[in-house]
Amino acid sequence: MSQSIQPAPSPRGRNSARALGAALVLGISRGVLGSSLGLAAVALIATSSAYGQAVTTSGIEGRVTDQSGNAISGAAVVITHEPTGSRTTLITRANGAYSARGLRPGGPYTVTVDALGYATGTQSGINLGLDQSLDVSVALRGADVVELEAFEVADTRALDAFRPDNFGSGTNMSNEDIEAMPTGDRSLNALAASDPRITYNRDPFDQAISVSGVSNRYNSIQVDGVSASDPFGLNSNNTAAARNVIPLDSVEAISISSAPYSARNAGFTGARINATTKSGTNQFRGSVYLTYRDQDWVGERLDANSTNAGRFPLPDFKEQTMGMTLGGPIVKNQLFFFLSYEKVDDDRIAPSPAAAVDPTALAQIIAKAQSLGIDPGSPIPPTTNKLTDESITAKVDWEINQNHRATLRYSSVEASRPAFPGFGSGAGANNLSFDTHWYDQKIENTSYIAQLISRW
Repeated sequence: MSQSIQPAPSPRGRNSARALGAALVLGISRGVLGSSLGLAAVALIATSSAYGQAVTTSGIEGRVTDQSGNAISGAAVVITHEPTGSRTTLITRANGAYSARGLRPGGPYTVTVDALGYATGTQSGINLGLDQSLDVSVALRGADVVELEAFEVADTRALDAFRPDNFGSGTNMSNEDIEAMPTGDRSLNALAASDPRITYNRDPFDQAISVSGVSNRYNSIQVDGVSASDPFGLNSNNTAAARNVIPLDSVEAISISSAPYSARNAGFTGARINATTKSGTNQFRGSVYLTYRDQDWVGERLDANSTNAGRFPLPDFKEQTMGMTLGGPIVKNQLFFFLSYEKVDDDRIAPSPAAAVDPTALAQIIAKAQSLGIDPGSPIPPTTNKLTDESITAKVDWEINQNHRATLRYSSVEASRPAFPGFGSGAGANNLSFDTHWYDQKIENTSYIAQLISRW
């Protein structure tokens, strides 16, 4: 995980015809209360000109020089994505610079440089952050002074936090960071709380995040470049799901921008959470997981040395999450798939009045309502309060050739959250409502995403 200044578009990429690329992202999202169609315009990757659309790719740039720092033009640079075997080949310009855009986040990548009269240079173990460009510069040794045919650099220099072309603040996490991060409820919003500028409400019926006190309604949440924010403003977590728009085990990388001073970012004044989903590789990989928590697994003292008076026990609850992922090749080095499934069951104590209500008063209320032709229902408090959330994700990646890559993704979320309006707290703790006033908030969200990433 890195907390850093967000990178600006590379000046070298703006002037390079070889580095020019385009990404077309078409996303269709349907919600239970209606439908919305979002079409992200064609964006030049090198200039990042799609205002308001989150970038879903990464980049590698750098210079090839000799040991004295002199530029080497015409050197062949091959960038290999080790998990899929896909390659990108570039030729350095007159100043020795090269730039590759539209690469998959994550890695590892290997950069190999060949130039006439020089030994081959290799840098391996390169991992890319989402919406970031990594500087991988290589200094080649002359062939006449190198005893080996090639030399290898085992480490690379990550993008400096305070480069002159960086601006804004945020946090970037790779898949390794996400797997190592304790998230509790396994939600994207909980991950966002790793940024010190963000506060997170852990209440499962809230889960709102706030950046520097700004309402969560002003945040923007995007998955694979398409909005995953709540289109109707009904969910307190500001996502199109009760818990997760996408399972945490399906996330490849995430970028959290809390103050991105860039003209390409628009449509929010809080934070932008930008996530990309995993893809299949040349190896079959999968996971099966089950997590369980209840009130006995949660601490109840803010101070370990406090007395019983300092205890703050949580109400009884049961929270269970189970799921699976599977990814692999359909055609090695060319066609890949990734599948995921997750279900969340969250049981909480049902609301009830703090004290028994006078049966005579209830009978009078019922009789009066019935005399008006209204059936008020039963005044018996609810016995269950269970939130459910179920999601499915399917993704196919096609490496058409080294300059073109296509992605298709289907995602579906169905959730149910009970609501009991009329039950109060504090001064109104004895408020209650009849069961005809209760309802289940049903959430259904289906999205289809088609993405084409090309370089010319």
